[in-house]
Amino acid sequence: MWRIRLKIVALFVAITAVFHARTLMSGQWTLLGDPESVNQGYSWFQFWINSLRHGQLPLWDPFTFSGHSFIGEMQTSAFSPLNLLLLLLPSNKASGLLSLGSYHYFIAFLQFLGLVFMYLLARDPRKPVLALAAIGLTSFALVVALDAVRVQLKRALIVWTLGAA
Repeated sequence: MWRIRLKIVALFVAITAVFHARTLMSGQWTLLGDPESVNQGYSWFQFWINSLRHGQLPLWDPFTFSGHSFIGEMQTSAFSPLNLLLLLLPSNKASGLLSLGSYHYFIAFLQFLGLVFMYLLARDPRKPVLALAAIGLTSFALVVALDAVRVQLKRALIVWTLGAA
C-alpha cells in the first residue's frame, strides 16, 4: 500500500515539475511576468517577510493608496501558516528581497500541496470521486495558466481543511 502512495506522490512531483519546468529548471520564464504578479503577489510576500523580520506584525499596508488594512485583505493571506516557510527561504544579499528562485520554488510547492490535498479529499468515500478529481485537475491547470498564486494557496488550505473534517 505504501508503494502505491509513494508512486502517487512521485506522479504529483512529476506533474508539478512539468508545469514549472521553465521557471524552476531553465530560468527562461518567470511567474512575475505581468504587473499584477509583481505589484500584488510578490510585493505582499515581501512586505509580510520584511515586517516579521523586523519584529512587527504586518497590520497596515502603507504602500497601497493612502494605506489600508493588510490583515483585513483576504488576498494577502497574512495568516496562512504556509507563509512562515517564506521566512526560511534565502533573500538576495544585496537588496534583502526574496530571491526569484525561492519565490518560484515556494509557488511550485504550494501547487504540489494542492494536488496532494485534492487527492486526499478525493479518496474519501463520502465524496463524489470523479467530480472532485475533475475539479482538482481543472483548478490546478487553471491556476498555472492564470498565475493566480494566492488562489492556489487558499485552495490548498481549504481542501486540507475539508479533507480533515
